[in-house]
Amino acid sequence: MSETKLLYLAGPLRCGSTLLASVLGQVPGIVDTGELWMFWRNRQTEPVRYCGCGKAFLSCPFWSAVAEAAPRAAAVESAEIDQLFDRLRTRHAIELYRASARGRSALEPYDELLGELYRAVAEVSGASVIVDSSKAPAPGLAALSAPGIEPYLLHMTRDPRSVVSSWSKPKINEAIPSESLPARRWQDVTADWITHAAVISALLARRVPAGHYRRLRYEDFVASPRHSVEALLSWLGVDRAATSFIDDRRAEVNPTHSVSGNPDRHGAGTRLITSSERWREELPLSTKLVVGALSAPQRWIYGYR
Repeated sequence: MSETKLLYLAGPLRCGSTLLASVLGQVPGIVDTGELWMFWRNRQTEPVRYCGCGKAFLSCPFWSAVAEAAPRAAAVESAEIDQLFDRLRTRHAIELYRASARGRSALEPYDELLGELYRAVAEVSGASVIVDSSKAPAPGLAALSAPGIEPYLLHMTRDPRSVVSSWSKPKINEAIPSESLPARRWQDVTADWITHAAVISALLARRVPAGHYRRLRYEDFVASPRHSVEALLSWLGVDRAATSFIDDRRAEVNPTHSVSGNPDRHGAGTRLITSSERWREELPLSTKLVVGALSAPQRWIYGYR
């Protein structure tokens, strides 16, 4: 039996990974888990967390079945996982380099737990491809080392000025207020963008076999969504005709069993995927200039001018 394929979506927050993962999750044989590294935190009783299907996470039949099929992983306390990532925070780039050099031992037991969890997800869902949109580099190092899976890495990028603009306003979820996202300072967003870009390119891309790494710009995805998704399916060895697209820009999207992510993951129906560069008008000129200057080296590599 061939190993289950894992597509790890890496990139900055607000890079469009939730939207892409939910569209991929409509394809037969693919399961969208959302930000799987939040599995342990969501199993806490307080505050109540919700699955993408709309049920309280602890009451979701899918994740209850996964927990039963992965007893060792399910028994781990969230605090243990938090402590691990506290030592491997993205901004501690030197520590991440050291962890990568040491290999899996620096990430144990998280990589082993993830391997058990991925296998349980595949067993319960019957899927041959798992999409994990955790995005962050530290969980990615472990995910791409998890035993029993065939790793693929998709590095999603987005113009940092657009990301800053997106974070300048809170994202409200009126149905589930606890899942609303607050606004963030442009300084913090820019620092995260720069660090994520460097660590993903330097470390994560080296953790997958040749041909298993791709980069996708958010701007290219929303400019041609159907083509972008079909190209990814071909790359993963999945029937490219199996998408839920009605035409080149509209796709039928039903909620998936996503652990966590952008509040939009709870929406259902026909999604119109369109391009937008509102940041050019909405972002103050001074902010655009400073963010552009700070991110220039990596931004130019990705083709943002």
